[in-house]
Amino acid sequence: MTDASQPASTANRGFLWWLSVILAPIGLFGGPIEIANMVSGVVEWHGPIGYLVNFWSENISVHFANVFGLITNVFHIRPLSDIVVSYLTLGVLFISSMLRAIALMQIKLPPLMLWLVLPTAIFAWPAVFLQLDGLLHKKSRGPTLLILAPFLLFLVLWLINAVWA
Repeated sequence: MTDASQPASTANRGFLWWLSVILAPIGLFGGPIEIANMVSGVVEWHGPIGYLVNFWSENISVHFANVFGLITNVFHIRPLSDIVVSYLTLGVLFISSMLRAIALMQIKLPPLMLWLVLPTAIFAWPAVFLQLDGLLHKKSRGPTLLILAPFLLFLVLWLINAVWA
């Protein structure tokens, strides 16, 4: 298939589109596990859910912590606590799900918003969710489910853990 025969929607896939394709599944499946990791001081995870949370904490979360550690070193900020790293990790995963929803809806955002506002949104993702969710509701409910999926799947993990105990 040549470039001329490709549909216009596939010909203009940029860096952020591909980034959202890669991070959205990680956010969809990793988001609930990261939330479980955040509350692991309050909830004791059992069985396969406990294994998933432990695996995430030891093999995935540490890499996010390392990236945030590099950033804090560059700006000479003291190391972040585990809860802040989890919050920011959840922000990255959540914003990637939002980017995927925006890409699926074929909403064009100005480049300034993508490069300035979205990185800032990682810190304030709950507020951004409320604003963007209202914008997406005007077109369809599907992207909202994609955005909410990590929270809904966390509830499923919690219920499985409650039954497993």
